[in-house]
Amino acid sequence: DPIEREIEPSGAPPPPSSEEELRNQLLRIRADYENLKRRMERDRDEHRRQARAQVVEALLPVMDNMDRALKVLEGEAPEEWCRGLDLVHQQMREALGRLGLSEIDPLGEPFDPTRHEAIASAERDDVPPNTVTAVYEKGYLFEGRLLKAARVEVSRAKAGVPLGEADG
Repeated sequence: DPIEREIEPSGAPPPPSSEEELRNQLLRIRADYENLKRRMERDRDEHRRQARAQVVEALLPVMDNMDRALKVLEGEAPEEWCRGLDLVHQQMREALGRLGLSEIDPLGEPFDPTRHEAIASAERDDVPPNTVTAVYEKGYLFEGRLLKAARVEVSRAKAGVPLGEADG
């Protein structure tokens, strides 16, 4: 009976009845295997990317503190110390760059709320409104994705100046 042949008590599909069915089943199994391999490779790559991102993100406060230290020590500490700290800072920046980190340097650029955090504003007539006029903390991208927004000061038009005239 064909119906009894299709449904086996174990729930397993019926055995293939021809060479062509065997070949088709083999092709499906190979395709499933290749898809599984690709998915596992993508998952592994994403796991590695996330691990690198965690390491890089953990080191960002160190980078920010080294920036602050270099600014404070300029002219205050012996030149050799400043030069040594600057070399270590540069090596760290290069190592993090190899892991996928890049700095956001928005000074003089239009304010972009997707990459910048405005923490101050100042009336300015020498630059167009909404221009980044100072960077308090650098921002960072990891493999092109925002990791930390740059903390910036943004220009605004002087009070009473029509918007079109503020652009210069």
